[in-house]
Amino acid sequence: MMYRSAKLKPGQRVLIHCASGNVGTAFLQLGRLAGLEMYGTGSAQAAGIVNELGATPIDYRNSDFVQEIHRLTGDGVDVVFDGIGGDNLWRSRKALREGGRVVVYGFQAKLHGGRMASGSPSGRHPLRESAILGWYILRNRFLPGRKSMVPYSIPWLMRLRPACFATTC
Repeated sequence: MMYRSAKLKPGQRVLIHCASGNVGTAFLQLGRLAGLEMYGTGSAQAAGIVNELGATPIDYRNSDFVQEIHRLTGDGVDVVFDGIGGDNLWRSRKALREGGRVVVYGFQAKLHGGRMASGSPSGRHPLRESAILGWYILRNRFLPGRKSMVPYSIPWLMRLRPACFATTC
């Protein structure tokens, strides 16, 4: 995801949502190895973990992450990894510098038995969220700033580009 979708290079800035979670800490560890300048959203209690893994923590409960990113960087980040989705995607876009991209992941978690569920006990509606994502991706193409949103799904990549999983691509 960091290289195929985000196309990251050493020194670039990234924002990782839910940085103290399982996926977030993996991003932080890989980002440190890749030489990235990292920022991570999380609770105040998780700030120590985020900081220890090489990122600047941002307390999403007590500050606006978009304003905080612009305060810390001046012009935003190159990539945002957003596994939250929904309306948060548009806010993530606002944290980008010109030419940046939001990498959206985690939509496979909304599948049940390999098919889109009609609803879930959590109150999330996968079809609605997929439609929102599609709208955001399309809408990005017509807005200034050359910012983009890129969905990332391992099952879809395996179907569309199986060679990537047999060798490096």
